[in-house]
Amino acid sequence: MFQTFLGSVHTHGGTVGISGGGARTQSRRASGKVSPADIDSAVHRYAPPAPHARALSELRDNHVIALYGAAGLGKRTSAINLLHTVAGGPLVTLSPADPLDWLAERDYTEGAGYLACGLVSSGEQTELADFTLGEIARRVQEAGAYLVLTVVTPLTDTRSGTIPHIGWSHPAHRDVLLAHGVDPAQVTAATQEIASAHDLGDVVRFAVQLAGGTSLEEARGGLDLTGRVMAWFEDDGRTGDEILEVTALLFMVGMPERRFEAHLARLKERTTPAEEPGTPEAPVVRDGVLAARRPRRDGDSLIKIEYLVTEMDVDVPGPPRRCLVFREYGHRRHVAAELCAQFDDRFWVPVFAWLLETVQTSGPETRLQIAAGLALLCGHDSFDAVREVFLQPWSAGEYGPRSWDTAIYVLWCMCVEDTTAPLALRTAIRWSRSGIALRRQAAAEAFCGELGVRYPAEALSQLWHLMGNGPPYGGREAVARLYATLVSGAARDARVVLDDLEMRLRQHPRPGSPQLLRTLNVALAVLSVRDETTGHPAAARHLLMPGTLLGPFAKVWSTAIVNRPARAAAFEALYDVLHAMSVLSPSPEEHLRPLAEALAASLPEHEHGLFRSEFERYVNRRRDPWSTGRLLLTILLSIFAPNSRPHPVESR
Repeated sequence: MFQTFLGSVHTHGGTVGISGGGARTQSRRASGKVSPADIDSAVHRYAPPAPHARALSELRDNHVIALYGAAGLGKRTSAINLLHTVAGGPLVTLSPADPLDWLAERDYTEGAGYLACGLVSSGEQTELADFTLGEIARRVQEAGAYLVLTVVTPLTDTRSGTIPHIGWSHPAHRDVLLAHGVDPAQVTAATQEIASAHDLGDVVRFAVQLAGGTSLEEARGGLDLTGRVMAWFEDDGRTGDEILEVTALLFMVGMPERRFEAHLARLKERTTPAEEPGTPEAPVVRDGVLAARRPRRDGDSLIKIEYLVTEMDVDVPGPPRRCLVFREYGHRRHVAAELCAQFDDRFWVPVFAWLLETVQTSGPETRLQIAAGLALLCGHDSFDAVREVFLQPWSAGEYGPRSWDTAIYVLWCMCVEDTTAPLALRTAIRWSRSGIALRRQAAAEAFCGELGVRYPAEALSQLWHLMGNGPPYGGREAVARLYATLVSGAARDARVVLDDLEMRLRQHPRPGSPQLLRTLNVALAVLSVRDETTGHPAAARHLLMPGTLLGPFAKVWSTAIVNRPARAAAFEALYDVLHAMSVLSPSPEEHLRPLAEALAASLPEHEHGLFRSEFERYVNRRRDPWSTGRLLLTILLSIFAPNSRPHPVESR
């Protein structure tokens, strides 16, 4: 299901998040150690806003500060720059799922910088909130660490002084252009094109285009999206049909025109005023609802036709079809914002009813686009409505399996945006603690996909928590699928799963203990799970990635080998991974030998002879028709020869 998500929801103008077309917006790992690449990305081309100097001074003096302000101001990027300046150690992003009082109880490392994004007020009285913040400040200061909190609204009265709260703002537009390498001779003219309505993302894209050689006139077209969409909605001549059309497209980007028209007709039926006496009057979108719709080819339209090969609501995939998309990159996000700002429940009640009905009869590609549209609404103060109308009943299975899938898609789509990703994480955690089995299972599915990519450590923790709930939840398979998902994205994130397994194996060393056997069952499922791209074990792909440490793999396999109930499965997983590495690598021995040496270093020496003889018998029983078996056996026998002395292997 996750591969379907990756392959479908980000096509032809349907990208989740800031995009309305073009390539996918990649979700970024949002907790754990901040990678050097992420730090470089934040520091490079940074334009400090006016409050930066004060924030830097307060952080140096107090070690803890809070940056507050609306979404889209670049608070996270600013926080990384502040911490990068003052902290001598690593930078760590804390989980947005952690409540504020947990920050007052956790340990901090001297010299390290900590970033807590998207915190929300706990609703405590000012005195209690001040006490909690004071405890956080005390622990951070005593540890010699640094912490930056980013919030939309202050966590307490800003005059209390417990933790300095600094209102954040956009950097000067001129500074953004210069930081991105725009020709200084062009900056003045370019600055005049930027209006106050443009968010920081719009300005950055504008700067990147200009710095890349795009003409001012051409770059202006992308910058004008916000104003263009606002002007389109504010046009007094705008008809109700046109508004319903862009509303429908918000949830059906890339759909073939004829199918779209059928869905649009059903939406119009739900918003047509009732004619029978005694029935409640249906909401009217706007005066002039009966006016003729402007042709889509009109230059004023937000919609255009593209010929696309699509599987959305088509019975037989075939040649390119006339499909509807938004006219410009980014229109989708701005349309969602305007619809949320301008229309109340009289508009949204029938729209939501139409979506509930549509999901019941639509295929996965259409449901993915509906989920993407709902995720965009969540970013514009509509999360409570989306949660109440869709996520809660869908996740409980009240509307059937298609709606259940779609609830998971919504959380995945929410993960692409910094503003909605914490909401998705908190929602999935609440599901994981539900008394409804289907909702717990929905949480597990969510953690195996994009939510796990965004928050790998939190996803892993929640999956182990869910494992104690029993059927219908398949815990070990879920952890394995999370690992495969992470391998398809980034090796450093996939290592989280191996490091966790290694830690758990060290915590339960007693052979035959139930805890050890349960951990080994999960570990062997992880080592055996197939990568959907290659069809080979995901572990093989991981082991071939540059910089992958071999210690965690060796620890898992050696522990399984010395525990007799798991030995047969360990041999099978080891052989399959080694075989896949020999197939996927042009120089297999270069990769196989270091892994064999790591395994020999991890396996107790008195087990070497037994392993050598039993694995040789296992390979011979496999009757491998290729030469792979002989190659594997030759390498292993040479490493596990009686006189060989393998070097210890770093596991951390």
